Amino acid sequence: FEMDNLFNGVKIYKELWNVNKVTASGVCKANCGLPRCVQQQEQQGDADIAKVRGTVKAAVLQNGSGPDILCASVYDSKPVYFLSSVAEELKWAKVEKKVWDPSAKENTTIEFWRLNINHNYNLHMHHVDTADQLRTNYKQ
Repeated sequence: FEMDNLFNGVKIYKELWNVNKVTASGVCKANCGLPRCVQQQEQQGDADIAKVRGTVKAAVLQNGSGPDILCASVYDSKPVYFLSSVAEELKWAKVEKKVWDPSAKENTTIEFWRLNINHNYNLHMHHVDTADQLRTNYKQ
């Protein structure tokens, strides 16, 4: 079950398991119950951001009889926070992506490293993004 940051939080993960035996994963905001040791200070200016880009912080919250909750952050252009009661490990994954190369005027494959929970989130998140777009369109 993938979750968007609007409703995501440690309390919800515990309730999902305790009431329905459901596990979840997704991005979250810093104030969603994340331990302070996982939170990262947002930097200003390209030079300061470059110094901390790629910094990873993680902690595991024990969830009683339910699965543990992995809390992680990775600094990209700003801190990105993740929660997962699904992930059994946190590791870097090599990812390939096709991008447009304007000088060659063709798509080129690039390789880069991404956290496995970030990669899995990106693979499955399109369903939530689509739901968000539809909700916005039909809200009026």
